[in-house]
Amino acid sequence: MGLVFVGFGALALVFLLLYLYTLHPELSAVEQVQHYWYQYIWCVCLGSADMFMLGREAMRPPNL
Repeated sequence: MGLVFVGFGALALVFLLLYLYTLHPELSAVEQVQHYWYQYIWCVCLGSADMFMLGREAMRPPNL
């Protein structure tokens, strides 16, 4: 389940970058982050939270 959300976070970030590069080519990378930092933070937090979920599952002892 964690991999699904990591994938969704990465896919959302790719769509955000594609949107910014195609519809707002006049913005530099710094200006893109200044204008759309809520969306960037949402995607990064989604991915990092689910990496913690994957780590927790990896450290869980196996069921015997």
